[in-house]
Amino acid sequence: MNSEKVGLSADFSKLNSLLVTGHADPVVRVWDGRSSDSLTHKLKLDSPGIGRSTWTSGVCWSPSNSFTLAASNYDGALRVWDVRSVTTPLVVVKNMDESEDIVKVFGVDWFAGLLVSAGEEGVRIREYNN
Repeated sequence: MNSEKVGLSADFSKLNSLLVTGHADPVVRVWDGRSSDSLTHKLKLDSPGIGRSTWTSGVCWSPSNSFTLAASNYDGALRVWDVRSVTTPLVVVKNMDESEDIVKVFGVDWFAGLLVSAGEEGVRIREYNN
């Protein structure tokens, strides 16, 4: 499993035996070590209007849905994806401060049906039903 970019985050799903990784670019990679190619999907984190390439700082599989993963990014957004449809995320949550400036999100995880993110603004907890 080789990537052309530095890895920043990784998570393995016990539900689907896939590995998801975040790198120093705006692409989430999904890997299947059981296949000869191993790289199965690349999910592009679209950041229109940002004007720079952003890094995928955190990735995490849903503990209850084998098709759902979350990704955090330096563009200030948290995205939830269904890997069966990789063209568009299911949900995009923008993280802005009170002045509407973008605040980086450094990590994401699921906890008891909640989506937890950490970044420049501290920790945020959101409900997400998947």
